[in-house]
Amino acid sequence: MSISALDKNSAAAKAGLQKGDRLATLEGVALKNMSDLKLALLQHQVGNAVKMTVERAGSTNLLAYTVVLQ
Repeated sequence: MSISALDKNSAAAKAGLQKGDRLATLEGVALKNMSDLKLALLQHQVGNAVKMTVERAGSTNLLAYTVVLQ
């Protein structure tokens, strides 16, 4: 799932996500689209930190994201 736009003040931006990143997994769950991401996030409580695998410019990075209420 690719990030096509990102608000610079969003929780995702604060976690280190950038426009053009490809989200591969969240806590080991493969992400193909926004529905997959939403379902994966619903498995975690607000305030919990989760790990995301992100592909950027040919490299794979592990980022931590704190789940927020949407």
